[in-house]
Amino acid sequence: MKFTAAAVFATFATAAVAHKHHHKKLRAADFPNLETIMSQNPEGGLDSTRGKRSLAEVNVADMDGLFNTVSNNDYGDNTGNSIMANGDTTILADGLYKCSEGTCADRNPFPSLNMLYTDDLNGEVKCVEDNASCVLDGENTRRGMSVEGTGSGTLILRALTFDNCGNQPFGGGVNIYGGAIVDLKLLVFSYNLATEDSWGEGGGGAIYVEGSGSSVNAYGTSFIENRANTGNGVDIYINGGTITIHSSCPSPYTSNLPIQGSALDIEGTVGGDKYSYSDCYFTLAPTSAPTDSPTSAPTDSPTSAPTDSPTSAPTTAPTMLPTLSPTVAPASGSGLGTAETGGLVGGVLVFFAVCFCVYKMCFKTTENIKNDASKGDSGYELASAQ
Repeated sequence: MKFTAAAVFATFATAAVAHKHHHKKLRAADFPNLETIMSQNPEGGLDSTRGKRSLAEVNVADMDGLFNTVSNNDYGDNTGNSIMANGDTTILADGLYKCSEGTCADRNPFPSLNMLYTDDLNGEVKCVEDNASCVLDGENTRRGMSVEGTGSGTLILRALTFDNCGNQPFGGGVNIYGGAIVDLKLLVFSYNLATEDSWGEGGGGAIYVEGSGSSVNAYGTSFIENRANTGNGVDIYINGGTITIHSSCPSPYTSNLPIQGSALDIEGTVGGDKYSYSDCYFTLAPTSAPTDSPTSAPTDSPTSAPTDSPTSAPTTAPTMLPTLSPTVAPASGSGLGTAETGGLVGGVLVFFAVCFCVYKMCFKTTENIKNDASKGDSGYELASAQ
């Protein structure tokens, strides 16, 4: 293969651009139009000549795109025009999704029931980020989503926030019924409301589940300040079917432990651990901060300060001063202070006193010897005379 300077330059330029945009957040301008992809690649496979995504992943960036891709229930008066196929994945760009800024599901004479309405749809609807930054804002007028059945598969809702949804009697955030099998992963239900119907019924501020075949599993899902006017399940109301709250995180965060929040307000029988769970996605972030920060600060600081300071000061000072003062100062004969001078004079006086005592003792002993000798001579002389 022959390499030219232009080819090498083009290769490096392409790599540099790819690296620069590797962590770029996806926005509306980043997503190709769905109809354009379909016309360019009707078989739904990967178009290797243009590098487009296959139809197995559909990207949306606004309320119109989300409605047209997901909302397929013909019980309403309108359905989307580019519905995802069963088993496909719809990826939302992060941001707010509001009916006031796009199309939502309608049904006369109740035009404001749901934002999205699905019928036997399965696959996955998820945010591009796992931090639940894709927010379905019901604007306090609509339920976030109604799910009627999921066909032969499971519908996965991942990393979505249902906020200010409701003003409907059965499920403010989501209403799941008709034998639907749904997995809720990393969702946030915040400030949703289930109202009371004309018969005094209703409930499930965040989630309402109905139907014997309906089954719901929730992983790392948070419940924040939801309400139910009837008092029936401020967070969850189950009227048939099953729902299980898991205290574990979904893949790829299965090794993380979610943070357990407050106990849930529930109407009906719910399996698992009945608490709000959060921070599966953020568990890795706080771990490095507390570990690096408190460990190095207390270890380096208190260890070196107390060790160097108290050890060298007391050891050097008390040892040197008593040794050098009495020995060197008298020898040099200069620079003596009052204390040193007094000590020297006292020592000299003691020395002379000792010498004087020794002298007296020696003098006394000599006198005694002389006296004894004199006495001895006198006795000898007396003995000789006799």
